[in-house]
Amino acid sequence: MGGRETRGAPAAVECSGGRWIGDGGICTTAQIRGMQDFKKLHVWQRSQDLAAALYGATADLRGRDVVSLRSQLRRAAQSIAANIAEGANAASPKDFARYLQMAIASASETESHLDLALRTAVMPASVVMPLIDEVIAARKMLIVLRKRVLESRP
Repeated sequence: MGGRETRGAPAAVECSGGRWIGDGGICTTAQIRGMQDFKKLHVWQRSQDLAAALYGATADLRGRDVVSLRSQLRRAAQSIAANIAEGANAASPKDFARYLQMAIASASETESHLDLALRTAVMPASVVMPLIDEVIAARKMLIVLRKRVLESRP
């Protein structure tokens, strides 16, 4: 396989053989460097699911003041997965890490908009809190993946 092995990260990257980092699987740095199929990234899949859930949760939000928050929330959530996808095809691990940092920032922005929706009673806690939990989980995965990508640099 070649390359230094990495262990112990959350399930964010699928390696050859279908093994996941953090689920007893081992990825070499060469495998992380060659990660171009963003659809194999568990964190991308989870981020796409989050964006779709936010679309559903905000579908009924109406009103002049709420439309802006709905738009910002949707865009921030979309940006998480979009930055992962764009970065997975970056020219270098350093560039990929930069895109992952943007995805982390988008996750924080999404959480902030959800917090505002809760504080202003635009959305009920029963809807917002599971979404916030999902954003936090995705952000944690992104932080670990970014660290692994940076460790894989030659």
